[in-house]
Amino acid sequence: MASLQGLAAAILMQNLRRISMAATAYSKGELEYAAYLSDQVTYLFDKMEECLGIVLLEALQNGAAVLDLKKLENLFYYIFDT
Repeated sequence: MASLQGLAAAILMQNLRRISMAATAYSKGELEYAAYLSDQVTYLFDKMEECLGIVLLEALQNGAAVLDLKKLENLFYYIFDT
């Protein structure tokens, strides 16, 4: 009977082999494109966070007691689109 540690190690090695084979199955161009897409998505989320911070700061600096969500939305899209 195999030990639990040995069984866990065998399962881990089998999965690592599968991951390695899957990674080598992709062409270099596909991997570069996937990395590019990942970078673009990260950039967009960072940009959205930055713009949302600017929008909220603008609202607070203008002394908005009650936030007008439509104006904030318009300001957000204006900043994000430019």
